[in-house]
Amino acid sequence: MKQWFKLSLISSLLITGSSIAYALNPIQGIYGGLLGEVSHGSNTTFGFDGYSGEIKLNLLGGGGAGYIGYRMQNFRLEGEILYNRIGYDALTVGSCNIQSPTVLTPVGQCPNEFYAEGLGFNGSTAAIYALFNFYYDFVTYGNEDRVVPYLGLGLGGARIKNSSNFTNTVQMTSAGSSVNTNGVAAQGILGVSYYLDDFTWAGMDYRYLSANSVNNFMQGRYTINTINFNINFSFDKN
Repeated sequence: MKQWFKLSLISSLLITGSSIAYALNPIQGIYGGLLGEVSHGSNTTFGFDGYSGEIKLNLLGGGGAGYIGYRMQNFRLEGEILYNRIGYDALTVGSCNIQSPTVLTPVGQCPNEFYAEGLGFNGSTAAIYALFNFYYDFVTYGNEDRVVPYLGLGLGGARIKNSSNFTNTVQMTSAGSSVNTNGVAAQGILGVSYYLDDFTWAGMDYRYLSANSVNNFMQGRYTINTINFNINFSFDKN
């Protein structure tokens, strides 16, 4: 009886031990996910009313996205809708510098149109992107490693809204405007995923996203660098 009890106990331990090992086998088919990001945008040139200068963006901005994709072995195809916004820190025209209405500006040699005691400037660039992404996951099916690096490329379009506002804190007046533009957008992606199981995984990646945004306010391309955090889940539970 004791021998039978010992044999049963050893068998149970072996079965339990073998169940601890995890063989990664991500489910094929449709999946969805959500993404949150922290972004940094490069300064950009502007032009209006015969003047040209530079807009310095805040150090950090942010946004979020939702997406639907399809997995085929190591490849993923995905449709993504992304929103991103970064505020303005300062506007410069030559040596003239105009900052937030909470800062005493302007300073430097300013054109008459920009020189007024208590004049401040703020605004933002907000963009909605519709992107089609292609990923390659460096996953080995049947492996026990849950950490999987991936690379991706995206191509699509963007609608970019540049909003600016001049505020005079002495005269208590303000004048704002906004300009919208549509352009082609593209992004490169480098990241790593952690699989909670075959149906659910979380990821973190770096993305370089650039869009053509030439209009009568902003000149050239609008580019942002982003750090993204995402959670993904398969719709197919088979």
